[in-house]
Amino acid sequence: MDTITQGLLGAAVGQAGFADRLGRRAVWFGAACGLMPDFDVVMRAAGEWASLVHHRGVTHSVLVLPVASLVIGAVASRILGGGRERFAWIHLTFWALVTHPLLDVFTTYGTQLFAPFSDSRWAFDGVAIVDPIYTLPLAWAVWKKRALTARVALAWGLVYLLLGTAISAHVRTEARARLEAAGFQPVAVRALVPILFPMLRRVVARDADGNVAVGAWSWKGGVSDLLPIDRLDDLAVRAAEDSEEGRIFKWFADDYVSARVERADQTVVYLYDKRYAAFSDPYGALFAARFVIDEGRVVEAHRTRARADFGAELDTCLDLAF
Repeated sequence: MDTITQGLLGAAVGQAGFADRLGRRAVWFGAACGLMPDFDVVMRAAGEWASLVHHRGVTHSVLVLPVASLVIGAVASRILGGGRERFAWIHLTFWALVTHPLLDVFTTYGTQLFAPFSDSRWAFDGVAIVDPIYTLPLAWAVWKKRALTARVALAWGLVYLLLGTAISAHVRTEARARLEAAGFQPVAVRALVPILFPMLRRVVARDADGNVAVGAWSWKGGVSDLLPIDRLDDLAVRAAEDSEEGRIFKWFADDYVSARVERADQTVVYLYDKRYAAFSDPYGALFAARFVIDEGRVVEAHRTRARADFGAELDTCLDLAF
């Protein structure tokens, strides 16, 4: 989730279980540990594709972070605790670090929980990357400086995440039935939570042939008509998809990809991540990759981002939700 929420989560962990023993320093140290896994943003310096591969990678691994907590916690006990309460500092470090990827996994982006041994990206689709309903109770708990308040906020957050995940599971089941009735045989279906509207879901599905279907779900109307997007069978598209950058993009998008080809002075292929799109433009995509093809091979590849019409999007979401 967003940086503020991750910092508050780490701070709430420190307040809930360790401030009485370690003092207020546990809260600030917990906040710092809650932010540490996102230091992988430095990979942006290695290029746009390396950033895509490594963000939410080893620094978000539930195999790596427990080991890191031993070192970081021991150092913290010496610097902040004067060498005392080593186990408590390590314990705090562990929970403040590990809760970061465990929260991220409830979003859509995808978290490599078992890196470096697996590059599988886990995503439960339970919450948007920004959600005040989850974040504000944590902020309140940290401000109140009470262990019980922090524990209640953490418990509420867990219930909220599980509820969102359960709703998405229901939406996937409903969408799958609608698709199969329409003759579309999905091998995978996602139900994504939009920012500020947890009562809505963007539905995206794909079949074994790479065709995609998109739609929406609302708590008042269920799953809307699902719009099919056929896979574009084109040599230029195949060249883009088979390139290293194309494979990275499809891996990142979990294969929920559509394509478009432009042929003028040069051949340009756009691959679209269909997980992310505006409700006001269901056929569109907010994130894409642009490939220039020359003589059947990729000579240029870059990630691109579309601009959303926020006014139209807000109107559409309000209409769907209420």
